[in-house]
Amino acid sequence: MAATAGDQFYRMPLPQTGIDFSSSEGKAIFSEALASGHMQCFFKLIAQFRTQDEIAYCGITSLVMALNALEVDPGRIWKGPWRWYHESMLDCCTPLEIAQTKGINITQFMCLAKCNGLHAAAVSGSNIVSLSHLREEVKRVTQREDIVFIVSYSRKVLGQTGDGHFSPIAGYHEGRDLVLVLDTARFKYPPHWVKLEMLMDAMKTIDSETGKSRGYVMVSIAKDQITPLLFRPSCELSVDLKRGSLSPDILNFYRQWKRWLKTEVAGNSPGEDIIAQCTQHLLTMIEGGCFKKGPFCLAMPFKIKSGDETEIESLVINCEKLRLSAVKVIHALKSLFVEMESTKTFRRVQQFLSTRSKSDSELALQMVQCRSALPAVAGAACCQSECCQELGEHNKTACCGSHEPQTEDADSSSSDDAYECEHDCKTKCSFKFDCRPEHIISMFLFVWPHDDVLLGCGQSACQGSANSSNDACRKDKVSSEHGPPTEETPLVTMLKDLLLSDLENIRGTYFKGELKALMIKFHEVIKYHNQLE
Repeated sequence: MAATAGDQFYRMPLPQTGIDFSSSEGKAIFSEALASGHMQCFFKLIAQFRTQDEIAYCGITSLVMALNALEVDPGRIWKGPWRWYHESMLDCCTPLEIAQTKGINITQFMCLAKCNGLHAAAVSGSNIVSLSHLREEVKRVTQREDIVFIVSYSRKVLGQTGDGHFSPIAGYHEGRDLVLVLDTARFKYPPHWVKLEMLMDAMKTIDSETGKSRGYVMVSIAKDQITPLLFRPSCELSVDLKRGSLSPDILNFYRQWKRWLKTEVAGNSPGEDIIAQCTQHLLTMIEGGCFKKGPFCLAMPFKIKSGDETEIESLVINCEKLRLSAVKVIHALKSLFVEMESTKTFRRVQQFLSTRSKSDSELALQMVQCRSALPAVAGAACCQSECCQELGEHNKTACCGSHEPQTEDADSSSSDDAYECEHDCKTKCSFKFDCRPEHIISMFLFVWPHDDVLLGCGQSACQGSANSSNDACRKDKVSSEHGPPTEETPLVTMLKDLLLSDLENIRGTYFKGELKALMIKFHEVIKYHNQLE
């Protein structure tokens, strides 16, 4: 019988270059490495060890293992109530349809890592100083739980079938100079020990797609980055499937918007007029078909009005059997809405839309890729007495959406935050938030990477407290609140002034975190595709 393509990959015998982790020798190596302290990274990784879903998903799966091992919150629901990373969620930087067949390279891996809350440091194989230097890096990382070491290498050098591959390193044996490779293609090869020098040679090989050598990436949690709670870059803000480049629609919009922001306006124009001009021009561009793909997706399930999937009604979270983690998410979302609605930008957009027709509001809703959001959630019968179950050691209870959070400070993110149930929960109930056009337009004005408005000092403004100052921002600032400019000024300068002023006065942290995470994601995706002018 002729061998099929599947037979060529099914449980291939390890070549002599590798030692099966589950063999007697492999177990002995593990015990010795554990005793020496170089298996600390193993336990969290092995708890998240998974088999890649697609033949070319090794890089995607390695990153999913790292994200879950480092306990990064994806900011959206995977299935049911679970917030958990899966390959299907890593849909920026390069489309999953392309990754399924072509895989990803180190540059794309870095983009994905940064877009999902990780700090990533890559070292090209050609830049590995020496075997001893690499050895020290491996020894350092394998003694820690907060860093994941992922290698990009050629299987050919190890005598294995195939070529380019990604996998995490989960341990090191100092006496024999062996590293443990958690091969994500478990249908092909089991976890195995290999010589570090041989792995280094495999990392020095050239990736035919990029023309550069492979290498390794060390990822850890980006301490100053918060995962978006509600808004995230649209799945369309990636690459065009046919052209293999950033969507021409997005590029066209990006360039026209930036060009328009260089318009000269009177230096003493009040903030209301500036925001009104920006909002009106944005709606005009959308109405003219300039931006056919919305810049945002929604991370939470919104109900969509029947007959028109672009009309958002409200976010609905059923109270059925909520656990503490879900209650904390609801509190965070509520705080995000409160903080966002307290900004001058939001109120100015709201004031402008209040004088406009309903069609203008409907145009704004087109900025959200509703079809990319989770399915609409219909009201479900409350879980009655079970709705009032205790939530862990805090002795708190989940509540139906008719109640306010029982906390003293709405901006608090304490682990004790929860909702108290004050009635018998025997009626249909759910948590409900309205996402209105002014929310979407305000978020766009804050995060869209037009010119240098917020990509540079804007991020710094998000990081600081309400009273913090940023020298880089202040040097470039021409504040209408501190005296108008003497000459006419490009609209971009006036808008930057207004937005930075708003950021400095936000008391809470949820909105700042949302803005910062979105700015990083937008910037990384566009920078990756070399489309910044």
